[in-house]
Order: sequence, then structure tokens, then C-alpha cells
Amino acid sequence: VSVEEGSRMVAAAREAGFRESGITSCDKRIIIAVRCSIRMEVPVVSKGVRLVTEEGLRGLIAIANEKHAANAARADRLVERFTAV
Repeated sequence: VSVEEGSRMVAAAREAGFRESGITSCDKRIIIAVRCSIRMEVPVVSKGVRLVTEEGLRGLIAIANEKHAANAARADRLVERFTAV
């Protein structure tokens, strides 16, 4: 992969919603990182103590499922964009 090809791949990744993507050139290697900001970090248990109620846990699961679906759709768009590159 050349720098130009890598740049097109990074542009495709960003168009697909992977805004934190980038390219690095090191020696003769081109490294492309494809990342997005969809994540969820929630402490549910700390030091053996549960921090959320059953209802709260169900709400967190619903949010996590929404984020998972959004990430899957983003990944599908990435495949489409990469195929076009």
C-alpha cells in the first residue's frame, strides 16, 4: 500500500463514520488505523458491590445494544467504501 492508497482508505473510513482514523508512515511501512468513538464504559460492580439496579442494568443493556447496532452499520458502510477504493 502506498501513502496515496492509504490516504484514500483513511478518507473512505472517515466517510463511513470512523472519524478517529489515520495513517502513519514508519520506515517503509504504511500503517492505517481505523477507529471510531463509539464506546461505553460503565462500572456496574465495584469492590464486590453492585452499583446499578436491575432496571438500570436493563437500560444500560439497551444503550449497549443501540451502540452495537450503530457500530455494525458503520462497519457495513466501511466495507462499501473500501470496496470502492
